[in-house]
Amino acid sequence: MAAFAQLLPRAQAVYLPNPVVDLTGLQGTWDFEVSFTARPLLAQAGSDGISLFDALEKQLGLKLELKDMPTSTLVVDSVERKPTANSPDVAKVLPPAPPPEFEVATIKPTSPDQKGANARIQPTGMVNVVGLPLKQLIQLAWNLQSDELLDIPKWTETARFDLVARAFASTTNTDQPPIEIDTLRQMLRTFLTERFQMKTHVENREVSGYVLSASFNGAGDTMTPTLINILCLWLGELPLAYLLATSAGFGPAGVFWAIAIAFSAMSFVSAAVFRRGKWKNKKV
Repeated sequence: MAAFAQLLPRAQAVYLPNPVVDLTGLQGTWDFEVSFTARPLLAQAGSDGISLFDALEKQLGLKLELKDMPTSTLVVDSVERKPTANSPDVAKVLPPAPPPEFEVATIKPTSPDQKGANARIQPTGMVNVVGLPLKQLIQLAWNLQSDELLDIPKWTETARFDLVARAFASTTNTDQPPIEIDTLRQMLRTFLTERFQMKTHVENREVSGYVLSASFNGAGDTMTPTLINILCLWLGELPLAYLLATSAGFGPAGVFWAIAIAFSAMSFVSAAVFRRGKWKNKKV
């Protein structure tokens, strides 16, 4: 039962932001089931929903209540903002890890009869590419937009390739944990760099792009952004955060939803007012 008490706040942090201590006095191991409604869905479920607290009491006879209790805590007496210097021999003792690589990978030119192209990077460690130009393969590996890839040979836009790669050599072992997509991109970068003898570097260059600036303030119209802030943030975000966190039962997550909704609304309102163009007539 002590292990169950420790598991509860880890599995249901939305319900239980505080630690749970076992005071039941029950010994031994137990098999049981408990069914309850997730906290964000509790208000939506209505009378059909059941909270974790009610489920534990009605289904298992366990009462979960908030109390003050003594517990072990870590008290930080002092801490320095800047860490001590690393050892001068750290590069020898702890060399940088090699870049991640695929266990198995093959690449070949795409058949002229192949129509279309597709690419899939899966958390299972599989990368499947059919009919993709080398330039797009590089963009996929480095996660770049087209204008972020410069000075690349023109032929890479038309030379198409098929690629099959696996992070794990075995296809039957299903016990492997999922791999982060960014790690698979790093593996793809290592593979392309080696097979195509690529040499790359990163530098800052001027490229075309859109810049969103404070047009109203820049034009001398300070009243418009002030009213938009009052409408969307003070009259919108604060009441919405309260309703989502309490009445809707979302708890702390409701506050973050309210922030996202309020800033989205402020963006739409600002864009609409900007398009009307009255700010252009403001005299400074």
